[in-house]
Amino acid sequence: MPAPGSLSWTRRFGVLASGSLFILLAGCAAEGALPDASDPANRDDAARVAAAVAADTRALEVSAGGPVGDWSCRATLWGRDGDALLADVHCTGHYSGEPEPSGFAGPVRLEAGQVRYAADGSGYADSVRELFGSELGDRYLDQ
Repeated sequence: MPAPGSLSWTRRFGVLASGSLFILLAGCAAEGALPDASDPANRDDAARVAAAVAADTRALEVSAGGPVGDWSCRATLWGRDGDALLADVHCTGHYSGEPEPSGFAGPVRLEAGQVRYAADGSGYADSVRELFGSELGDRYLDQ
């Protein structure tokens, strides 16, 4: 190892210090960030949520006895809570004979194959915190 004060020691130390600073700053910037959408596991989980919500929406329409739309959803993964997947979904449904699609968006929790949705109206904020947990729920509500 070169002696302290030598040019090569300084370069090595400078690179090490810069690398440490970068890691430290990257860690700070990543706090509160959404799961990396480019990670294949996260993409797969988001796709699972989107497919589950689309299927659940069709099933709800069938059980209600009304018209059944052709639903497609996209999901942004917000996090995980044990085996549960927490996501924001945007869904569009097309109905035969209707010129305009229908749609909805909002936070969902997929756990053990069951989709849970946020409540409408005055219970919305509390239900988001219930789905996502208080910290992540507050971040979702603040967006």
